[in-house]
Amino acid sequence: MIKRFSINFSKHLLLITALLCLHTGLQAQEAELLDRIVAVVNNDVVLHSELDRELQMLEKQARDSGQRLPDPEVLEPRVLERLIQRKVQMQRAQALGISVDEESLNRAIASIARNNNLSLPQFRQALRQEGLDYPSFREGIREELTISRLRSREIDARISISPKDIENYLKRTASDTQEQASYNLQHILIAVPDGASSEQIRAANQRIAEIAAALNNGGDFAQLAATYSDGAKALDGGAIGWRQPGELPPLFADAIVSLKAGDTTAPLRSPNGFHLLKVVDVRNEQNQLATETLARHILIRHEDDGDNETNRQKLQAIRARILQGEDFSKVAASVSDDTNSATNGGELPWYGPGEMVPAFEQVVASLAIGQLSEPFRTDFGWHIAEPLERREFNASEENRRSAAEAALRKSRSDEEYELWLRRLRAEAYVEIRGQDDEEPGDNG
Repeated sequence: MIKRFSINFSKHLLLITALLCLHTGLQAQEAELLDRIVAVVNNDVVLHSELDRELQMLEKQARDSGQRLPDPEVLEPRVLERLIQRKVQMQRAQALGISVDEESLNRAIASIARNNNLSLPQFRQALRQEGLDYPSFREGIREELTISRLRSREIDARISISPKDIENYLKRTASDTQEQASYNLQHILIAVPDGASSEQIRAANQRIAEIAAALNNGGDFAQLAATYSDGAKALDGGAIGWRQPGELPPLFADAIVSLKAGDTTAPLRSPNGFHLLKVVDVRNEQNQLATETLARHILIRHEDDGDNETNRQKLQAIRARILQGEDFSKVAASVSDDTNSATNGGELPWYGPGEMVPAFEQVVASLAIGQLSEPFRTDFGWHIAEPLERREFNASEENRRSAAEAALRKSRSDEEYELWLRRLRAEAYVEIRGQDDEEPGDNG
């Protein structure tokens, strides 16, 4: 099964399953003549074919992961709601002029292929074997990137972390500097709307109590999340992945620190609503020394269909010149396609684990200081490289304030995104159509 990444503009990409493939707008317009409309979302529509494809992808993903899904009569409206939320986010992005250029899209797809240890041609073949056509896959990735940029602009850019917040975070986590626990979590949210009445709050409280009772009686957390949760990850079984306590709202952090793998919290109340958290697993991450590398390289870029053998031979000849005594720095300045490093004689900034593409790091790590590599290929092109120096640093202590700020931003971003998405959905005009396409089911 093809692996994909969770869109995140840091240098560390998290991998998730890539089984989502959407129609392009043009395809939807053409299909509308023959396809049934299941929902109207402002000035756009959700087609039955989109809903059917999403259901099929979700069912395949559940089979591959062993997740149990709700019954079809429960699952279908929840999947439709996710499609509606996606539509309103794309409409908001369009209104704000947010788009994804072809170069950014190509880089994202190259990263997905690399994470699957495939070349782009191999990746396209793998998509075909999964039953996904490449153009539609590209548009699905474009949509994910667009929504990520929208979230960055609407949510992340407005989050303010003060020096006092960082100091409090560091004090709160000071006792964990030698050993940090991370928790793999699942989440169920029963949302409470802004200005909720006492009756709405009682109903939500009763629902979360019923779910907690079902869990105590052996109920499956992922299935209950997919059936009842209002969280953004509900249809993924409520999975929110690995988090350290500092990356969570204090309410959540305080509730999980004493739990072990398999435990579930009691119902928790926040301004968003009522929550349950399950600790799937716990791991302790010791402070450890990591290695930073100073290296230089020469790059010959290639196109997707470029002559790889010609590029390799070109670099082989350049390598021979250097081994025969030509100055690496001067050669890099004159021939390297990496304009950023060429002006510095091919020298790259110090980098640690995960900061360069894996193929580059693996080759350079295998070389002795001062040893010149054979030509090798990455997604950027063909390289020869030489490590100049290595040093060790305490990875867990490095940039502690920056790490604290990032953790606080992530925690607040997740909270704000849930609220923002609910407000955006509430402001949209939504009409759910039945089989006869006559009676609206929801006017948002």
